[in-house]
Amino acid sequence: MNLSKFSQASRLVQKSRSSKRHFHEILDEASLEVIHRVEANYTQSLDELMQHHGSGWRKERDEKRDLDMAFRLTHDNLQAVAATVFSGFSLIQIFDALRDYVQQDEYNDDTYVGQLDNELMQDSLLHVRRHGHGDVEDNILHFSCTDALDEPLGALWLSSYTPPLKRGRHARSFRGIPLPKPQTGAVRLAFWRSSFAIAPVWSGVAATAPSAVRVTYAVARRPSSAASIFPSRMYREVSNRLAKFKDFLHMREERAGTYADCDVYNHIKRHLMECAPHASRNDEVSFEELASILPDDWADYHDAEHVNDFR
Repeated sequence: MNLSKFSQASRLVQKSRSSKRHFHEILDEASLEVIHRVEANYTQSLDELMQHHGSGWRKERDEKRDLDMAFRLTHDNLQAVAATVFSGFSLIQIFDALRDYVQQDEYNDDTYVGQLDNELMQDSLLHVRRHGHGDVEDNILHFSCTDALDEPLGALWLSSYTPPLKRGRHARSFRGIPLPKPQTGAVRLAFWRSSFAIAPVWSGVAATAPSAVRVTYAVARRPSSAASIFPSRMYREVSNRLAKFKDFLHMREERAGTYADCDVYNHIKRHLMECAPHASRNDEVSFEELASILPDDWADYHDAEHVNDFR
């Protein structure tokens, strides 16, 4: 499945079911599961990544580390966000590095991350053991990514998250793959989500390439007593992980310097150019531009009968 098609595919499946056209029936159960799960988690993560005005977010600015921070606590969710701008790296360089970072180095140094299923580049399954908020966590996490450059988010999206509640944290298998039991003494979280948005920063309406890249990192989890009392602990968690990624990115570039070219990345390059400010203007004409090429008495020549055809 193409990286950018999850949202579109989900809408098409819903339309097929509501119109009773049944074209979604050509998809197998595994494909439908991926489409609905990724789209659901993408939509839910927008709550943290977009932080709509008036929705109860507490925001701060860390000038020293060039970070925008946000925090919100509700009765069932604790959410923390950090965002910064990267210069000198392309959108694809950062996306490629984040894919490695999330699947290997996103967590603490004493964390184990194992691949259980990586058949799809845009949707894999991870076994993650790490020290959480006072406990050792032994989690099964989905890792998904999608191109949402032309969605309201306006970014590439990556997320690792716990399985849907209806499947449950005690599931023994997924797509025929046996799932390891939690390590003795460890906990398996019912809900946890870590999301990244990688957005191009355009320098103006005539820009043909991004001048920088803005990376937003967000975590959503069930409230713990310590994190609820000390929100600075969650601020520190998200800001440290974003800072750690920045170090990882620089070290990775010094070691490798390039990323593997592939059809997915070529698609992103093309899509990025289609989303550039100058590209959207090719088919648009402003009122000022239109007025410059119309005669002053243009309104005297309109045909009211034909105008009414469009009402």
